[in-house]
Amino acid sequence: LSGKQLLEAAMAAGGKTYAPSYACSQANVLTPNFKGGNLMPVYWADQATAASEKSMNDFKVLGDLVGLSALISIIGIAVGVVFIILGGVCIAMGGKSGKVTAAA
Repeated sequence: LSGKQLLEAAMAAGGKTYAPSYACSQANVLTPNFKGGNLMPVYWADQATAASEKSMNDFKVLGDLVGLSALISIIGIAVGVVFIILGGVCIAMGGKSGKVTAAA
């Protein structure tokens, strides 16, 4: 059975008639002439016949930036850990004198 026949049979079993019309949505911008009741894939395949040298270089640069983002995040975490340790040391050393300084 085709998708249309299967849908017709399901509608008939529910006691309704199958009369496809335009989609019910007022905001249907991408496919305004698509008639309701048809089956449509949920993916989009975009195929290009050729790739230029510039587009391939741009793609390579993008891949390099994605690779650098992992390195930058690791460096950021390491710097954060160092600052946490330094902060803990400063707090620990600051409480040993017992002197209280008044604000000017």
